[in-house]
Amino acid sequence: MKTFTKVAAVLGAATMTVLAASTPASAAVATTNSKPCVVAVAQFNAAHASSQVSDDVCTITTQTRIDSASIATPTAIESDAGLSADQKSSLLVAGAAATIHSAHYSQATFGAAYTQTQDGTFYYDGTRVWVTVTTSGLKGTHYCVTNYAVGVSITNESCSESGSSSVRNMYDQWRVSWVVNGSPLSYDVSMTWHLHANGTGS
Repeated sequence: MKTFTKVAAVLGAATMTVLAASTPASAAVATTNSKPCVVAVAQFNAAHASSQVSDDVCTITTQTRIDSASIATPTAIESDAGLSADQKSSLLVAGAAATIHSAHYSQATFGAAYTQTQDGTFYYDGTRVWVTVTTSGLKGTHYCVTNYAVGVSITNESCSESGSSSVRNMYDQWRVSWVVNGSPLSYDVSMTWHLHANGTGS
């Protein structure tokens, strides 16, 4: 187990080096301990005196960002071959009342030996925000993916959206599992990203 802990620590350090080098100025970064992981590790250690796991593996760093927005202009709407005539008409009417913007959002959690990301496109007009439900002829996207995992197994459990017309709550939950000296250790981790009608996230 000591070997795994050292490997996990090295992987975590490498991940943080990449993160620090690629993080844009507008991104938010937070580091914390996953509480479900801390509980699972404590229970595992209590049951396996000869195979102790360091709770260093529970440290996670989450990065959130929203890329610069684009505006759904009448010219862009008319020239979009992917829209039907009805959709174009609906968008032009909506655009006359309020300018519709689109932006890309992403939230990534870096664990000791894995990275999990939820991202996609959302739309907003200052009053409303929407993602996967078609509004004014436009529909955004929400993806939840495991970017990599080394020595652990990641099971995606939930990739969902909730909220109101003024804020959408993007949720991603996954299970981290690995085997320590023949004994299983697993726990759930999740992240939530709130998208607002003014194009910001929290």
